[in-house]
Amino acid sequence: MASADELRAAVGDDISAAERRQRRHDVEDWEYYEHQASLIKQAIQLYDTIEATRNNRLP
Repeated sequence: MASADELRAAVGDDISAAERRQRRHDVEDWEYYEHQASLIKQAIQLYDTIEATRNNRLP
């Protein structure tokens, strides 16, 4: 699976209820970790911006 949406689409009536619950849980985990990764990337970009600004101000 390449995305949470693809995993979500794979949840159908052809699998057991337990498997559907597990896949839905996996989708929630996937989305949570994608969000966490996005926050980390933003933090790194902010840090890089601050460092570049700081380095430009040094004599």
